[in-house]
Amino acid sequence: MIDVDIEQRRGRFELAVRFSADAPVIGLFGPSGAGKSSVVDAIAGIGRPTRGLIRINETTLYDSARGIDVPPERRRVGYVFQDGLLFPHLAVEANLLYGLRRRSAAERFITPARVIDLLGLGALLHRTTRTLSGGEKQRVAIGRALLAQPRLLLMDEPLAALDDPRKAEILDYIERLRDELRIPIVYVSHSVPEIARLADTVVILAEGRSVTIGDARTVLGRAGGDGIPRVEPSFPPNPAPRTHSQEHATQIRARNRFCGTVRHVLKGPVSTEVTVSIAPGIEVASVISTGSADALGLEVGKSAHVLIKASSVLVGVD
Repeated sequence: MIDVDIEQRRGRFELAVRFSADAPVIGLFGPSGAGKSSVVDAIAGIGRPTRGLIRINETTLYDSARGIDVPPERRRVGYVFQDGLLFPHLAVEANLLYGLRRRSAAERFITPARVIDLLGLGALLHRTTRTLSGGEKQRVAIGRALLAQPRLLLMDEPLAALDDPRKAEILDYIERLRDELRIPIVYVSHSVPEIARLADTVVILAEGRSVTIGDARTVLGRAGGDGIPRVEPSFPPNPAPRTHSQEHATQIRARNRFCGTVRHVLKGPVSTEVTVSIAPGIEVASVISTGSADALGLEVGKSAHVLIKASSVLVGVD
């Protein structure tokens, strides 16, 4: 269980966020400047609230009323930043073991061998960080955070600096961590597909306020038995013989129906992120099952219909 009820002022920006959640992955979602990083900084102890309470299970990390403010190094909170922030003078193995050495034997519950296996780091141990790709650096950063034996893992836009293939790679690894380790994760992003794929509970922030909190399926307008939010793509009519999916699309009555061009396809083992351009400067992103993407033959450059269920749309403004 994570309880956060904090207020903070930084210049003209006021933060007032309150939520309680008991879920494997809590998604903090909102546009740039909404206060997402300020919240995770407060949980980590990097930023100090003006007043409030931060508690993980039965451990209070911050309580202004009782004068409690646990130092960052004693909070046992792992933090993964956008760019990894690895130690450039240390090899991969030394980076991984840095946090482990700061924990007593009684605090250790994750072994280096398990982390190396989960994140596929065996071949990288003796390499310098300067020789790593962006995706490899993030895997090492995640491993270092895990080996600090955290009671909570904070991930602040961990995919923001990566290209699409590396994003798909890291998402697969984060899913493995979520499914195989019992460490709650607070995952920060302004990407609907990322939050929809990973999070169980979603907290939506806007202008420093927590405006919506709830089950990810409900908050993000998920539909379908597999929990994947859907914008239904299919091919538009053309002179060639129609497939079943093409015929299906032309027969569906929907006011919010657009024809566009597939600009981006990012496949994972279970789900696939698809982006369709429906007008100059306007793109629609959706996560569908990989099986559906394969059945539709979705490829960059192909035409596709986009059918949008209005109640499943979440609008944010950067």
